[in-house]
Amino acid sequence: MKANEYLSLGQEALNRKDYQEAVNLFKEAINQGEKKEVWAGLAEAYYLLNDLPSAIWAYHKLLEIDPENEKAKLKIEEIAEQLKTLQPKKSTQRIKFKAEEDFLWIKRQERWEKFFIKGVNLGLSLPGYFPGEYPIKMETYLKWFSLIYEMGVNTIRVYALQSPGFYQALFEFNQDEPKLFLLQGIWYEPEKAEDLEDERFLKRLKEHLKDVVDAIHGNTTLPEKPGLPSGRYLWDVSPYLLGYLFGREPEACLVKAYNELYERKTQDFYGKYLYVEKGNPFEVWNAKILDHLLTYSYETYQSIPLVSVVNWITLDPLEHPTESHIEEEEAFFTGRRPNLKRCNENEDMEVFDTFKIKSSFNCFFSSYHIYPYYPDFMNYEFLEEKRPYLAYLKRLKARHQGQALVVAEFGIPTSRASAHWHPHGWTHGGKNEVEQGKILVEMIKDIKEAGYAGYAIFSWTDEWFKVNWLFMNYYLPRDRKRLWFNLQDPEENYGLVEVYPGYPKKKITLEGNLKEWEDAFTVYKTNKSLTQEGEIKSIRLTHDEGFLYLLIETYKKIDFKKVNFLVGIDTGYQEYGEFVFPLDIDLISPVGLKFLIHLAGKNSSRILVASAYNKMLSHGKFFSPKKEVFPQKSLEGKWSLVLCKTNMRRITKDFKRFFGPKFFNLSMLRFGSLKPESKDFNSLADFYVKDNLIEVRLPWELLNFSDPSSRKMFWKEGNNLYKQSDGIRVVAISYKPDLENPPRALKLLDFVPQPFTKEQVKTYLWDGWEMPSFHTRLKKSYFILKRYLKNEET
Repeated sequence: MKANEYLSLGQEALNRKDYQEAVNLFKEAINQGEKKEVWAGLAEAYYLLNDLPSAIWAYHKLLEIDPENEKAKLKIEEIAEQLKTLQPKKSTQRIKFKAEEDFLWIKRQERWEKFFIKGVNLGLSLPGYFPGEYPIKMETYLKWFSLIYEMGVNTIRVYALQSPGFYQALFEFNQDEPKLFLLQGIWYEPEKAEDLEDERFLKRLKEHLKDVVDAIHGNTTLPEKPGLPSGRYLWDVSPYLLGYLFGREPEACLVKAYNELYERKTQDFYGKYLYVEKGNPFEVWNAKILDHLLTYSYETYQSIPLVSVVNWITLDPLEHPTESHIEEEEAFFTGRRPNLKRCNENEDMEVFDTFKIKSSFNCFFSSYHIYPYYPDFMNYEFLEEKRPYLAYLKRLKARHQGQALVVAEFGIPTSRASAHWHPHGWTHGGKNEVEQGKILVEMIKDIKEAGYAGYAIFSWTDEWFKVNWLFMNYYLPRDRKRLWFNLQDPEENYGLVEVYPGYPKKKITLEGNLKEWEDAFTVYKTNKSLTQEGEIKSIRLTHDEGFLYLLIETYKKIDFKKVNFLVGIDTGYQEYGEFVFPLDIDLISPVGLKFLIHLAGKNSSRILVASAYNKMLSHGKFFSPKKEVFPQKSLEGKWSLVLCKTNMRRITKDFKRFFGPKFFNLSMLRFGSLKPESKDFNSLADFYVKDNLIEVRLPWELLNFSDPSSRKMFWKEGNNLYKQSDGIRVVAISYKPDLENPPRALKLLDFVPQPFTKEQVKTYLWDGWEMPSFHTRLKKSYFILKRYLKNEET
């Protein structure tokens, strides 16, 4: 799109009150060269988001271009006066929490009642930004809080100190009555175990603890620092503070190294508010930090809040016989022990037992991140159980008997790919949003039945900047990942809110609507008066920040019993790739093909990759001894499925039981529509067929693009990791299928282009982008959870 189109969409977003989306649209218009009107629109968007400092900045940028702009001058004066009059705000509400035995309790109006956390985790990022840029503004938070509360949730968990706008929104949302409580995370990232004893590190950490507590009480102004929030914290949200969650998921190697610094000697610690008896060094260190936080909170604000420390089940205090160490496994399988130069993150090698942390002030509870599919012991240890997730929850709760225990994070991604297998299908992705909602409800039931004190679903929105281990090596350059969406990646797709490319809606909805294709690039088009079965009328291409879309239009209604299709895709450099089609098709492609779409029916369509370009296999020396991954020229018809390995082979600690590796098929194409009202709706739909139209949606990552925003494609050759694509080219074939011997072709029906020469193949090029457009939609999982939670109340 051009600058004026982004400007027009930005103004439309303002009219629709989509102010957060408008910011991105105006910023991209600026990147494209549009200036005066865009800066005015951006300033207004910031103002309507209640981000007053950013609004002043944008109005000043407008004055640099248009020094006589009276409106900008007046708005700067008006906003400056608003900022001057801002005063600290205190709530008159008095609410307290405590952790006693197995439960959390809330005190309102001098009466203690049990409080069960029904929470959701809230991230920090939006498309186009890293979390440390704090792009989410006050008015967006207010909008989200209403939706979260309407779902039936009573708690929000955040991972780190937020920008002032978050606390202002929470304060205002809770003014009439406390509706949402806060689990405030405190983030820290030591590089090595020695940091935990380093005076400078501890000084910075304790200063940060102070900043967080002061911010909660609306009593601090923080200067600008890279990666940290800044500004005036004037809104006292301490009445809505459920508790502090300290830290992040501790890495086993960090815990191991710290415990070994003290020769694993058990220690006792007796602080003012917390104590530990016979704890390992890491357990004691965490108790000391939390005791420091509590001491500061009480001495400064006469408040003793609930506290917890983030833990996960790789460090649980249970024994897991199915989770052998990688070193032992390698020795068993290969006959030689690996020579490891660094610590290996084994999933059952260290213990962080938070049950040992006690409080005589009833202010500590334990919290774990508990997913059903990871680590592997969550699958293999409970194969005989009808409800394996519940079985694990009960085992862990038995260890924490008499202590309030919360599942602080759990979730199911709506990604196209799965990164971990699960025996009952609760996999790490590969689920559509209806399946996501149903599984989350079952997990909540298990959490309640196991006697936990609450939960927090991960997460509220999809987040584009996140990366999963399956794909992290293929995001190149990595710092541009925030600019595009990958439906394949589980980490990006945990949200109950879909964050999808394009504004104000999806560019292509897979519903057979030709109007959506009016502005698409025409690859091929013909007009015939007399037509036969399978003849192709047109092919079109378009794209957005997440997908390449393809339309095949035929002259007659498509019947897969009579006609199938092969669509070859060249993603760049036409001299490279596979030139021979499968299925005994007697044609040579005029350009080197990297991918081949095989459209053979609603349940039997797939995408294949030229074998040398199969990064999931070639990277592991399957096709290339040099571990090179690029589409080498081939006339052998070598095509392969795109398979990812989700689980490695495993063996039990006693070496008596073996579990083979698991794979997930990324080649399968799912039939469905993206229109929520459609009977064919499937949020993971790859293609749709209606009458004489076939629409295909292909994630950029599936086509080996490492950064579509700069047209970079993964290309590992020599010292190179990527190349810039010189454009996409498409050829297509229709054929009569052999129904008795599928997928064999009986007869070639049509092909495009004609003649089948490289001179006739058109090239699709697109402009890059520096700020993506997006829109949001509540997934069907949101409404499934809302229905369950509301019925639960009644």
